[in-house]
Amino acid sequence: MRNALFCLLLSLSGYSGGLFAAEPLTMFISSAEGGAISGRRLHNLSRYLTQQGCPVSDIETAAEYPQNLNAQLVFAPLEHDFGSDYWPLLNLQVLNGAELSASVLVRGSTAVPDLQALSGVRIAFLSPDSVTGYLLARDLFASVGVEHKSDRITYTRTSVGAMSLLLHKDVFAAVIATPLADKWRRDNDLQLVGVTEAVNPGALWSKGMSPAMQASCRAAFLGLSDGSRSSKKLLKIFPGWLQGFAEPQ
Repeated sequence: MRNALFCLLLSLSGYSGGLFAAEPLTMFISSAEGGAISGRRLHNLSRYLTQQGCPVSDIETAAEYPQNLNAQLVFAPLEHDFGSDYWPLLNLQVLNGAELSASVLVRGSTAVPDLQALSGVRIAFLSPDSVTGYLLARDLFASVGVEHKSDRITYTRTSVGAMSLLLHKDVFAAVIATPLADKWRRDNDLQLVGVTEAVNPGALWSKGMSPAMQASCRAAFLGLSDGSRSSKKLLKIFPGWLQGFAEPQ
């Protein structure tokens, strides 16, 4: 009887530990580089991750990182220094394995010899917080003496929005992450006027997670890289240039 009670206590102890390991996780997604974020998409991503053994119950999104960032998982599109609290869980995989930079596009029917010719034109950027959708191109324009006044700038929040404005002639030029620009420009008769320097695409970071939970979440995010239709739908919440996740080299 004593041995049976002892075994029962051990069993309950292990069960309790399993519950602790499966406590809900929180996730932060940096939205500065775009992504089709909606409540429904956040819910679907949370449900998928939970079903895969990575119990994400709450997802917060913002263009800037909070000062007191406490999420166990952080999606950081572009290199970021989180200090010693966070560890890179997975690298971000860029579309078609391309470098991540920004491209300046105009319609092919437009006779534009160089970047200087875009001074004062109406132009579409992603957002004022976006590196690939604004800051890199702003510096590129500045290097050749071109400035754009605020009343000539349209922020679209998504790369698809910037492309749509350009194709519908609502803007004269658009700045789009190069992997997407390369994908779209040949089929839409667009001209490449300039390309910025490349940047580090970033990583998925983890904090305060057990090795077992890290392994489960790693497998869940790697599962989004299989190219299936369902995975592509879930990935729409992230920047359009993200193809998936990969193990750190």
